Amino acid sequence: MLCTVYVLYRDGQKLPKEEVRASPISGHLIVGQCPNRRYPMKVAQLLSLEDGQEFALPTLDSAVVVGIKRGGILITGNDAPSLGHFRLQRWWVVPHQVVTVAPAADA
Repeated sequence: MLCTVYVLYRDGQKLPKEEVRASPISGHLIVGQCPNRRYPMKVAQLLSLEDGQEFALPTLDSAVVVGIKRGGILITGNDAPSLGHFRLQRWWVVPHQVVTVAPAADA
């Protein structure tokens, strides 16, 4: 899903609203089972707009969709900068509106 993500925490601490609003990151959001783990874990990943392969943000482990309201989706989980070290993270996700134009019918 093409969207803009607002990162709500840094180093496990809630960011001020002004800082959150100043740093939106757009990309392709994927939420689901992580295929590279030996145990079941839901993850959220934001892939870059440029190639759709590179991560625009670190993976959000143990991702849970907390709510969908007011034009956005709140996802909570953990970012893990190193093995065994987890920090609270939340993303506010705003989906992009996609407009599809059908080809004109010949008269």
